[in-house]
Amino acid sequence: MSNSIRDLSKEKKQDGRMSKEMRLKNPYRAIGYFIAFTLAGYLLLLAFKSMFPTVTLEIRGAFIGLEFCLIYLIARIFHGSPFKPTKGAPYLESLRHVLGLLLIGYVSPVIVIIIAGPQSVFQDARPPFVDTWSPFILAFALIHWGVISVMVAYFYHAVTYDLFSKLSRFFGILGATALVTINYNFPLLSNYWNLWDILFFGLVFAYSYSVNRNPAALASAYLLSEVPLWWCILAPLGAPTLATYFVGRFWISLIALLSLFKSGPKFNFRAS
Repeated sequence: MSNSIRDLSKEKKQDGRMSKEMRLKNPYRAIGYFIAFTLAGYLLLLAFKSMFPTVTLEIRGAFIGLEFCLIYLIARIFHGSPFKPTKGAPYLESLRHVLGLLLIGYVSPVIVIIIAGPQSVFQDARPPFVDTWSPFILAFALIHWGVISVMVAYFYHAVTYDLFSKLSRFFGILGATALVTINYNFPLLSNYWNLWDILFFGLVFAYSYSVNRNPAALASAYLLSEVPLWWCILAPLGAPTLATYFVGRFWISLIALLSLFKSGPKFNFRAS
């Protein structure tokens, strides 16, 4: 009897040591992905800047396409397929959750429209690389931000969270938020630190993913939130129509938040 107890105790100690060793290995994969992701993006941007002083839409599209391929290969190396199915919450439930959390970010444009009128947000919403609207701009915008939505949902968040959350949920959220902060808009070169993007595309998306583990919902929320995309879609219809988009997404978010409270919102920090 005593021998079997000793054997069981040894097995538990060995399992504990193996678990500890696995946890020690995990940070290297997570940190490796973080560094490789960051270096690939910034080095690619520097290369494009040196080769193409004038950035056309074609060059911009080529950059996004090549960046997507590079980050996908990096994700395969450190994580495996970023698009493998996850055991997350249903899509609509996950979308409702992230949209409810975005409500605060959707309020300010509505206030500006009420105070200063629709034209006040129309000019600010126009992408800086667009001079005049054309059907080509619309096609480019749909592809451009469609690809970026996949990158944000799967490469910035799903892969990063899955790697860092091996340490803890806190590190999963922190890792994904930090990756967005340092890489989205390339602020270390552009010096463009957009607080909205950091808080909502970074922290809010990371937290929502930690609750629901559904990257498709993040991609959809990103597309709904990306104002320049909607300028490219709605610009021919004028400022009042674009203002309707801002008001519409505010109400969608408010309804999502209220339904979360009604059904018991997942705001706790113990979710898996």
